[in-house]
Amino acid sequence: MGTYLKYIEDLKQILPNEKLDLLNITIRNVYPDTDSFLRYADEEMFAFVMLFNQKIDPGHEIEMKALSNSLARLAHSLDGTYYLPYRLHVEKTLFEKIYPQGNEFFKLKLKYDPEEIFQNKFYLYYK
Repeated sequence: MGTYLKYIEDLKQILPNEKLDLLNITIRNVYPDTDSFLRYADEEMFAFVMLFNQKIDPGHEIEMKALSNSLARLAHSLDGTYYLPYRLHVEKTLFEKIYPQGNEFFKLKLKYDPEEIFQNKFYLYYK
C-alpha cells in the first residue's frame, strides 16, 4: 500500500471518532521548497489541508490540540511532516522530531538576534 493510501486509511480510523466538525479536506500538490529553513516539503508531495469548524471554548481547544497531535504523529509515522500553522497545538517534542532543523534555526536566530528583539508566539513556544 502506498504512503498516501496508508495515510487515508489511517485518517478513516481517526477522524470519525472526533467530535470536531470537519468541513472538508483539500488535497494539494506541493512542490519542493528550497528557500525556507523550516520547510515541510523537501520533495514534491501531496498535502492534505483540513478545515475544521471549532467552537471557541476551552473544551474544544483541548480536543483540537489532541487531534492536531494525533495527525502530526500520523504524518511523522509515514515520514511526512505538517505545515507550521499559527496555532501552537503540536507538542514541542513532536515538533522537534518532525522538524529536526528547528534547533539549528533557533541557534541561528540567536546568532543574528542575540537580544531576542524579534519574537513571536511560535518562537517563544518552540525555542
